[in-house]
Amino acid sequence: MSRSLLIRQSALGFAALLWVAGPIPSGRAAIVDAGYDLLHTTTAFLVAPGGPYTFTGLPLGTYDFGGAIGVKSVGNADTIIQRVSPPAITTPGVFDLQVDALQLFDATHNLFAVLDPLGLNTGTVTVNDDGTWVNHFTVTFNVYYGSIGGLIVMHDVSKTFDGHGWWSSTPGSGEVLIPGVNDFSDGNNFYLVGPGLHDDGHGSYHNVTSTPEVSTALSGMAAAVLCGLFVLRHHPRNRSH
Repeated sequence: MSRSLLIRQSALGFAALLWVAGPIPSGRAAIVDAGYDLLHTTTAFLVAPGGPYTFTGLPLGTYDFGGAIGVKSVGNADTIIQRVSPPAITTPGVFDLQVDALQLFDATHNLFAVLDPLGLNTGTVTVNDDGTWVNHFTVTFNVYYGSIGGLIVMHDVSKTFDGHGWWSSTPGSGEVLIPGVNDFSDGNNFYLVGPGLHDDGHGSYHNVTSTPEVSTALSGMAAAVLCGLFVLRHHPRNRSH
């Protein structure tokens, strides 16, 4: 078994375990407002010619939400998904969603995956009253070599994902909060609790968390490194091939 496939299976298995076992979120409102999810990519695995490719999040830094909100710092967010309509739901309920931003980096191949705003980037998310959410959406992106806006090596890549995870109306420690974006005075908020897994069913996936503070991100990175070392130690590469 290849190392990349082994790490992928371990990551999927770990996310699935958290999905089945919890965490059990608390502090859920019966109503959820439309708004934005500011997400940090822990791992994204792309099955494509010449690959597979492993990406991590490349922080956007700032994002222009338009209108009266304007340009805001979004911390470590590299992916922004908007709950577009209706203006609010009573759980369980369904929002139309739109992927507004995506920016990832593959250090091994020096590749940058960036959202194509002219492509299909829409879907739906169902917010359940038991603390779970599921979504289904298509995202379109371009892959550049060397720098964003550089040589395009993959054009208009389109992936359709099914996702799931847990949610709460209460933000986690260090959550990036922006009034009118993901922080509403009526308390009808939506935040990821733990990891969210988007899987296309054909080998590609996109693991995300709510945008953490820097110290939280570093702790998560250390945990990922230790997990990777455990996998490689207990499943050494078969050198006979």
